Amino acid sequence: MHVLSDPITLSPVGKVLLVEGDQSIRDGVQMLLEGDGLEVAAADNGRAAVAWAEQERPALVVLDLDLPVIDGVAVGSVLRARFGALLPIVIFSADTRAYAKTRHLGPCGLVRKPFVGDVLVAAVRRGLKGSGFINPKNALPSHRTPERRQAGDDIPALDGDLGLLAAELRGHIDAGVLDGFGAVRLFAGPFADASLAGQTLLADLDHLASLARHTGEAPTPDRWELLADELYLLLLTLGRRPDGGTDGQHDGVPLAS
Repeated sequence: MHVLSDPITLSPVGKVLLVEGDQSIRDGVQMLLEGDGLEVAAADNGRAAVAWAEQERPALVVLDLDLPVIDGVAVGSVLRARFGALLPIVIFSADTRAYAKTRHLGPCGLVRKPFVGDVLVAAVRRGLKGSGFINPKNALPSHRTPERRQAGDDIPALDGDLGLLAAELRGHIDAGVLDGFGAVRLFAGPFADASLAGQTLLADLDHLASLARHTGEAPTPDRWELLADELYLLLLTLGRRPDGGTDGQHDGVPLAS
């Protein structure tokens, strides 16, 4: 396992670039992703990450925000300027303001610390398949002429915080985190099953987005904000054990800090 601390060429195109300042988390995540069959290059600071990316374009970046030398937001900005919107970036952070700090980067996902391993793997796999929330209108090759904007291009379900919240929840569902979690209480009221709550919120989001696309009349901002609040509350609930604890295990999957 090689940690990049200086500019160095290590890998062919196709590697995931993991940028994480904490050695124990970095080693664990690298082993997790490599165990899933991915090739990974790890950088322990922002300068090393930028130097490696300049030499070997990553297939995807897993980016911590609390980094030495150059912080994660600055690293993400440099990578966006260098590679454009087609480079998928998964934000990987314990920062409670991660959404606000990185929304301008157009990340394809956000995984919170403490994290569930399967959720992180699912987010990376989704980003590599190009199914993240990067808006296609900002990801056109330079030789193509942008298409005329369509009704619904700016709805929050496609980009911004609401899109990131939905992507994070989908990652939890894909990883089975909601299975057997039990009852949850959201602003709209109690749900007997967390999985049902998550599927209901995502179905509501898809329905509203579809209406906005086809009619050109998006719901009011208050309606989007209410849905975002419900998604956020459910994600916060999933970060705790059903017994109210927050320290380490859920569904048998270890959480890292």
